[in-house]
Amino acid sequence: MESPIDLANYLSLDRTVCGLETTSRKRLFEQLARLLAVGLVAQDEKHIFRTLVDREKLGSTGVGDGIAIPHGRIEGLPEPRIAVVQLAEPVEYGARDKKPINLALALLVPEDATEAHLQLLSMLAQRVSDHDIRHKLDAADTAQQLIGSLVGPAFTRVM
Repeated sequence: MESPIDLANYLSLDRTVCGLETTSRKRLFEQLARLLAVGLVAQDEKHIFRTLVDREKLGSTGVGDGIAIPHGRIEGLPEPRIAVVQLAEPVEYGARDKKPINLALALLVPEDATEAHLQLLSMLAQRVSDHDIRHKLDAADTAQQLIGSLVGPAFTRVM
C-alpha cells in the first residue's frame, strides 16, 4: 500500500510569499513561475509560466472565495512542488464565482505523476475549504505562518 502524501514535503519557505504585490493574473503567473523555478537547474521560468497559462485556458483554476489553485505538469520535473502566495491586494482572476482572488497555491508535478497530481490538488482544495485554515491563511503575516496554516504548527524547516 502506498504511503499517504505529506503536503509539507512539497512546500518551501523560498516558494512562499506573504503580501505579494501584483497587478493582474498574468503578472501573478509570472511571479508564481519565478517561485516554482527556484532551485531547478533544468526548468525555465518561461516554460513554467506557459504551462500555467496553457492550463488556465482549459478553464479557470479560481476555485472561489478568493482562492486559486493554478497547476500544471512539467516533463523532467524531479518531484512535485508548490508555491503559496497571499496577495497584498485582491486581483481579478476569472474565478467561477467572479470574485477576485487573494490567495494562490500553485502546483507543479512531473509529467507522469497523475496520481500525485490528483492527490495534491485534492489536499490543497480540502485545506483551503476549511474555514479555520482559511482564516489562518488570511491572517498570516509571514511565509512561515502561511505554511504552518496549511500543514500545522510543527512545520519548522528553514529552506
